[in-house]
Amino acid sequence: IDMFFSGGGGGGGGADFKPPHAVTHSASHGQRKTSTGQESEASSSDESDSSSSESSSEDEGEDLDLEAAARAIQQQEEERRQRRLAQEGSGSAASVGSSGGYLGSFAGATGFKSAAFGSSVGSFLKKSAAAAIQFAGGVGAVPSRQERGVLGRLATMLNEPFQEDRPEHLQFLKDCWKGAFPAEAFCAEGPQWQILGFDSDNPARSSLLDNAGVLGLWCLAYHLEHEYGRSQPVSKASIDFAPSTEHAVKRLTRLFGITDRSFEQSSRPYWAIFDSGAGAFCEVVSFTLQRANAMRGGSKSSSDVAAIDTAVQQVESVLEQAPRSIDAFYQAARSLALL
Repeated sequence: IDMFFSGGGGGGGGADFKPPHAVTHSASHGQRKTSTGQESEASSSDESDSSSSESSSEDEGEDLDLEAAARAIQQQEEERRQRRLAQEGSGSAASVGSSGGYLGSFAGATGFKSAAFGSSVGSFLKKSAAAAIQFAGGVGAVPSRQERGVLGRLATMLNEPFQEDRPEHLQFLKDCWKGAFPAEAFCAEGPQWQILGFDSDNPARSSLLDNAGVLGLWCLAYHLEHEYGRSQPVSKASIDFAPSTEHAVKRLTRLFGITDRSFEQSSRPYWAIFDSGAGAFCEVVSFTLQRANAMRGGSKSSSDVAAIDTAVQQVESVLEQAPRSIDAFYQAARSLALL
């Protein structure tokens, strides 16, 4: 086995391979002199027959050795090619797995225990190909260190209570106000907050902040800033913003494994959307709210919760397309006729 995998170490290992030695032939098999210088016809005849048999046997042995050597060299070339392909990424790594059958056949042809050897080599290469795909961030990849950091920050914000004396928390409230009422001066308490669906004039005491933390408030501010305010009045929205955002955040944090921090060991095909930062989560929440608002169609007869649940199912269908960025997420949504 070492002979066939001698090139598996560093680069150019195959160049060190030496084929089995070739059997040399003597030109004097047919004749031999006696001690008196006369030829012995009987001896010559017997020797000729013996030489022919030996020559035939040696020729057959040489052919087998050369065939084995040729196959070994061919296999080493194939292995070097596959190693180069594996280094080019997950797509090339997949092709490595397909060579398991070839190696199994080759092992049988060269005299090894073909069933066991071919099966084990094929299994090894397929597993290696899958590992290479996972390492490259393809289907089934766990989040990278950077992505885990972003998801961890979201988990912290989900459980972080609102504190009015913290400037960054108060800024989220101001951003909500600016997004919803851009022409009005900020007011920490007032009836405008109930227009956004808060259950009192004081948003700091709302269920949104109790159940979704400052993450929920940040997502609401993001949605209002990008979808309402200057572009359209919040009074024309079909959903109540605060409770809808609360429910969307709760559903999506469970979907992404943020609630229980199960994301750390979860293999998902879409973790790369978080390479751009925590704002990617706000984008997904905003998309969910847009879809829920569209499904309500301006009617208050159906439940906001039911609309959000349906919208989250649509988000899942988009994520199944394995988007690797937020732009790719929206492209996948368009391909599914969700935009």
